[in-house]
Amino acid sequence: MLEMNAAFFAVAVPAVLFAGISKGGFGSGAAFASATILALVLEPGMALGIMLPLLMVVDVTTLRPYWKKWSAYDAGVLILGAMPGVALGAALYKVADADVFRLLIGGISLGFVAWQMAVKALSTWSPQSGPTTPG
Repeated sequence: MLEMNAAFFAVAVPAVLFAGISKGGFGSGAAFASATILALVLEPGMALGIMLPLLMVVDVTTLRPYWKKWSAYDAGVLILGAMPGVALGAALYKVADADVFRLLIGGISLGFVAWQMAVKALSTWSPQSGPTTPG
């Protein structure tokens, strides 16, 4: 059962605000961190169960400008590629402990941040001029 206490709200409110700001275009796509933050005080399954429907509603409401402007082939490839990951995640969820999920969520989050930092560092460096400051 979800316990609604001050600690829950102290973590949940900033997590949801962070997700909203990020999905609104100001947070560089880092809304995934909201579920990570929420998993600190809730079971990971419950944290994902709270955040993912909210994130999906935001995605659906932002589809209007892009309606019928995407490639059906590319969308099919993305959906087909996501199916094994969803199946593997569902199978792992049935057998794994909540702490395993906390470690996985944290590791993936840290990996994503490291990857973003590496991409940014490599995009501002050229072999001829060496490192440059982003403009």
